[in-house]
Amino acid sequence: MALAPLPLLRRLARRVPAPLKREPAATAAGNASFLGIGYLVVGRPGLAAIAAGGSVVLTLILANAEQPAWGWRIALLVWWLATVLHGWYLGGHRTDWRLDPAPPLGRRPRAVGLASGAAVLLVLVLVALSARWTGYTLTRAHEDGDCERVGAIADSLGPQHAVVDGLTVVAGEKQVDACTYVLAALANESDPEAAVAELDEYLEHPEARWDGAAGLRADLLLEQAAASLETANTQGSTPLRIAFDHIEDAIEGAADRADDAEDLMAEFSTGLAASADPCSLMSFADWIDTNEKRAEAYPVFTETVANLAPDATFTCAETLLAASNWDPAAEAFGRFATEYPDDERAADAKAGEEMANVRPLLDGWPEAEDADPQYCDSPAPLSAAPAYSGSGPHPMALFGFDRADAFPPSWFASDITDAVLVVCVGEVEEGADVGSCIYEGGVEVEFYTKQYAVAAIEVHTGTVVFEGNVQVGGDCPEILYYFGDPPERRAVESSDSDYRDAFGSLVDP
Repeated sequence: MALAPLPLLRRLARRVPAPLKREPAATAAGNASFLGIGYLVVGRPGLAAIAAGGSVVLTLILANAEQPAWGWRIALLVWWLATVLHGWYLGGHRTDWRLDPAPPLGRRPRAVGLASGAAVLLVLVLVALSARWTGYTLTRAHEDGDCERVGAIADSLGPQHAVVDGLTVVAGEKQVDACTYVLAALANESDPEAAVAELDEYLEHPEARWDGAAGLRADLLLEQAAASLETANTQGSTPLRIAFDHIEDAIEGAADRADDAEDLMAEFSTGLAASADPCSLMSFADWIDTNEKRAEAYPVFTETVANLAPDATFTCAETLLAASNWDPAAEAFGRFATEYPDDERAADAKAGEEMANVRPLLDGWPEAEDADPQYCDSPAPLSAAPAYSGSGPHPMALFGFDRADAFPPSWFASDITDAVLVVCVGEVEEGADVGSCIYEGGVEVEFYTKQYAVAAIEVHTGTVVFEGNVQVGGDCPEILYYFGDPPERRAVESSDSDYRDAFGSLVDP
């Protein structure tokens, strides 16, 4: 059976002759072991136990404290110096007063003390070398971007390394912390925006050591830019602006990615004619006009958009008009007529702009039967409509009148493009007196014409050609219907021909 270290040391100490227990170097070296072996050499087992216990407690506290734990490290050093100096003191004084001064020291006590101190020193050196080598390999793995290996290497740094070389442990922990952002970015490569955010955190970390992080970040940003450019083909300049933001951010962080950005924009420009819708192309041209410096960096893109812009603008305007997007359509047609006045479609663009301005004023007419148009208050010209000239009938769009059934079909336009007039009719009011009629029982009733406030607007010019009152005549009804007291005044009873006569001067002069 193996003997426990402490009893063995005590037996060794008892075999040392008393005169020989006065060697300062041997006692100090024994205490340098942190285990109080020097006290055993001079026959002080109690002090040895205290020295060893204090060293163990301080070492455990230091190993588990947050590194570098300078306070506990200094405390352990002070404790160690105190035991070494105290051992030196005891080793230099007589421990047996009955004997004469000791002869020269023999080999055994010196060997015990020096061997124990040397053994501990060797262990400390080996642990320190292990910590430094582990820190070196960890740093190399980090510089290579192998952050998974960084974590594995850091796990091999144990409490012994923390006690001997706390700075290396701290440096390893910081590098592991930095690497968590790289690992998170790699885990989020399917979500480039999240991955870039993680890499931003990494690059701002004081222990960031992987040079490839900036390149990976740039690649992810260019990936986002490519996705935004694809979206821009159908959604216009907003995704385009976002794409340029990503491209510039990528180049700012990694200048060597400038060629990749140019290739991306060249590829995007090549496919514009086939993949971008006309309205998006038109918005690209707008964006270039307001972001000239950014656009100049990619001349292929700028030139391609400039070449496609005329056709795109006109086609976009037609598409918007067909979709009843009146204001954008009017803006697009107006822009085409202004920017490309020499184009053979300039006149059509002007007509399209007028149509886009007129249509919303009609409140859905002719499809909406109960339309209440703004056109009557704010007329707009439509040069595509026929002029108000020559013989009639002049087809009209009639609003606000409930006896339209009295007029022949030839008086009505099927659409604003073939309407000569827009006729707006107000509420019926009392018109001129036409005389009285006497009914059974001697009831006498005064009759008057029906008066309408009428405005007739020439669609071609958008100007009012008639504004005034129209009187609709008629006859006394053959039978007078009433409840209660007989009426004193009443409107004449008008036939279809009476209505045609009243309005005919406007529509069919």
